[in-house]
Amino acid sequence: MMPARLPSPRLLLAPVMALLLAVAALPPASAAEDVLPPRVTVHDSRTSSPSVDIARVTLRGAPWENPTQYVEVEVPGGFRPGHHLTVWFDVDGDAEPEGRLDARLRKPGPKRRSDLRVDQQFRIGGGWDDPGTRVHCRDDQDFMPVGNVRPGDAVLVVGLSSLWDCLQLPYPSGDDHGAWRTAVRVAKDGRSDTAPSRRGWSPQVLGWCGRQPRCG
Repeated sequence: MMPARLPSPRLLLAPVMALLLAVAALPPASAAEDVLPPRVTVHDSRTSSPSVDIARVTLRGAPWENPTQYVEVEVPGGFRPGHHLTVWFDVDGDAEPEGRLDARLRKPGPKRRSDLRVDQQFRIGGGWDDPGTRVHCRDDQDFMPVGNVRPGDAVLVVGLSSLWDCLQLPYPSGDDHGAWRTAVRVAKDGRSDTAPSRRGWSPQVLGWCGRQPRCG
């Protein structure tokens, strides 16, 4: 009986070469992280009272040299005395926020008659509703996250330098750029609007410079 004929070495090598080519074509491990954008905009489709209706929320990360993260909240009706802004922050991707910024707008004071007074505080822990712990959250020049707001301004800007400092969490290190997302609520006179609606989270935005523990 003739022995069974062995397959050609070329036929044996073909599947191996195909596998090697497929592996070589895979993106590096960090590529999934690089997909995160440095800027995210949430367009709110929910129609609320014009006094609190949020048109959009824009998140701007700090992936390179600028260490500050920004949140821009647009209310077409304009921000006025009595508005209460809450911005929840998440950096670990779970359902609960790690901290939040509360900012209440008041009538202009005697020293700055053109700007609204802003009573603001940053709190960590507490989830969505509990008080949590008030913490220091200012930049190197001792500026608070919400700066000047004039009566009727349609856009309010929150600047955090840095979000990880305010949350009292370690910075992303090495090649880890970090990521963060928000949920925003604007309330006034018993009415409110949230973006995304129903306490959903915005998409994640690229958070930090990555190759250095700190930037700036």
